[in-house]
Amino acid sequence: MASSARTTDIAEHVAKETGLSMKQARQAVTATFEGVAKLLKKNERVTVTGIGAFSKKVKPATKGGKKAINPFTKEPYTTKSKPASTKVRFRAGKGFTAHLGK
Repeated sequence: MASSARTTDIAEHVAKETGLSMKQARQAVTATFEGVAKLLKKNERVTVTGIGAFSKKVKPATKGGKKAINPFTKEPYTTKSKPASTKVRFRAGKGFTAHLGK
């Protein structure tokens, strides 16, 4: 199972590579992702050259109440309504995926 990186792990790397203090690096990492979130909230696509692009995808609400049949059990059921939802999508750039393949 793959391990996951935390903000602290990313900040440690930034501090090591740039010579910033750990506190400054953590602030920089946090500010970067807050900036991405603010731009996505404004419905803007955020492209980081060499890394990839973040975009917002809105899935509309569904009404439900439709009659359907479960394909496995063949039992009839009525679909439920779902509220609209917003998802963040990340599409990795070619350079980023090429670097991961090494």
